[in-house]
Amino acid sequence: MKKIPLQFLLCILFVIVVSCKHTGDNKYKETIVQRIAEVKSHVKPHDSIKPPRIVLADTCPKPQTFTLSDKAKEYRIKTSGGEKTMVISPPEIKSAGFFSHMQNFTTDNGLAFDVINCSCTDNFGNIWFGVGGGGISRYDGKSFTNYTTQQGLCDNDVYCVAADKNGNIWIGTDGSGVSRYDGKSFTSFSTKQGLANNDVRCIYVDKAGNVWFGTYGGGVSKYDGKSFTNITTAQGLPNNTVFSILEDKAGKIWFGTMGGGISCYDGKTYTNFTTTQGLARNSVRGMIEDKNGNIWIATYGSGVSKFDGKTFTNYNTEQGLANNVVWSILEDNAGNIWFSTLGGTLIKVK
Repeated sequence: MKKIPLQFLLCILFVIVVSCKHTGDNKYKETIVQRIAEVKSHVKPHDSIKPPRIVLADTCPKPQTFTLSDKAKEYRIKTSGGEKTMVISPPEIKSAGFFSHMQNFTTDNGLAFDVINCSCTDNFGNIWFGVGGGGISRYDGKSFTNYTTQQGLCDNDVYCVAADKNGNIWIGTDGSGVSRYDGKSFTSFSTKQGLANNDVRCIYVDKAGNVWFGTYGGGVSKYDGKSFTNITTAQGLPNNTVFSILEDKAGKIWFGTMGGGISCYDGKTYTNFTTTQGLARNSVRGMIEDKNGNIWIATYGSGVSKFDGKTFTNYNTEQGLANNVVWSILEDNAGNIWFSTLGGTLIKVK
């Protein structure tokens, strides 16, 4: 139904009020004035959704790029406190026992910051690191290029990063929403554009190209390239804080929540699993699907759970896990399952 402009309604009511002067009916005039106030209260304002903020990279200071070499190299960089000299050293190489060599990279080698919250690989083989307080770093195998709010990133506190099939890099931040980097510009989205919450804890790109955002307290947002669809406990999600999102081989979307267990969405309904159904703990940090179709769930404080579609099998320190606080899970090409735990310990399960 087409909306009738507020001004048109007020004009009609004003004419009626004026005509009432000739009737002398004061009570009737009071009724009309009251109706005007009611009309004002019920007419909705124009759409409050604002366009995303776009910052062109070539209008901002160039990102810092540090090239690695076999010898230490000095760089002159500009900071808010003036110019300073930064020495970039070659990466430290140590034997890891199970690998021939392991290279370590820090701020001494050009990394934006030594606190790394997340990472991903893009379509070109570059590795992107989201750091706490330092923005994002891109490593191309030879050098680090660092991006911050100076280049258009919405916030320097980065929690999660993901690459979509079009080569865009999506960056989730602590309190400022998300930024999309297309190689030339940063486009930022927040609750003003429809995002469920500005505190974004995980990002997942599904097979159809939709980008899913798990937020802290706002539930989940799905972005289809044009608009956001938000999902909360009102639609069936067990908890509005989501740390992990996964699409399985059947196309179902899984959500790992803080305190509500996990939820499986088949496009129509939500099926929720908690400790009541056998999950090790209701606070979930990460999930993967292995080659055999099992869902592995990392929990905060009770180890890991493996769900085969029917039953949960739980593993903790009693079965050999180094720590029951598990941050993330990975399956390698050989089918080994790796767990990263509190304290930085990596565990491999064959």
